[in-house]
Amino acid sequence: MSVIDVALAPLRREIARLREALDTKPTLRLGTITASSQIRVHLDGDTAPLPVTPRTLISPVSVGDRVLVAHQKRAITILGRLGG
Repeated sequence: MSVIDVALAPLRREIARLREALDTKPTLRLGTITASSQIRVHLDGDTAPLPVTPRTLISPVSVGDRVLVAHQKRAITILGRLGG
């Protein structure tokens, strides 16, 4: 191990710790419901709807509804409907 590697080791550990902390924080995004029988949501800025059925805190949802979505690690949850 070089002197540089030894000197950078604490920095690398801190970056890894911060990355792990960031991964646990949810991100909030807006999207549109594209299917309601098996719920699908297309997040703004993405090229296609998500390939998974998200959990939802609202019911029912309809195609075309604008929704607020939380994404945390691999969990996706519809938090609410915009405008109602």
